[in-house]
Amino acid sequence: MKQVRASISVFLALTVSLVLSFCMILIESARENAMLLKADLIFQIGTQCIMAEYHQDLWEKYELFYIDCSYGMEVPDYENVEFHLKQYIEENLKYDGYGWLSLVYEGVQISDVRLASDNVGKDLYTKAIEKAKESIGITYAEQAIRWLRQVESTSYIQDY
Repeated sequence: MKQVRASISVFLALTVSLVLSFCMILIESARENAMLLKADLIFQIGTQCIMAEYHQDLWEKYELFYIDCSYGMEVPDYENVEFHLKQYIEENLKYDGYGWLSLVYEGVQISDVRLASDNVGKDLYTKAIEKAKESIGITYAEQAIRWLRQVESTSYIQDY
């Protein structure tokens, strides 16, 4: 009879250990997903703060959205953008504490940069011209002319 009790307790111990290990896997998976979501949200907040540092004159005059990475200097410095993003991320991580979901900042690197002066300023120039035409009303006049030509080209109008 003692052997039967021992076999039941061994079976129970194995079953409980399997159930507990499955529960711990679920908990760890949920923790990792929560950490990924938290890191994504903190990075989004940091990038939105960087986007708030746009060039206001270009926006007000032409509604062009370019980041002002000069920060009051004559020459743009992309390392300043990285530094500001680092500050924003670290500021949000400061309230994190040391718990199950604590994160550590490792670094940020800018991989691609587009300047307003790329292609000899062609993109900036064309967008500024489009904005100027729109503010004067030329684009609406051009659209009305296209509509009139389309109406004239239909056979329905030509029959009458």
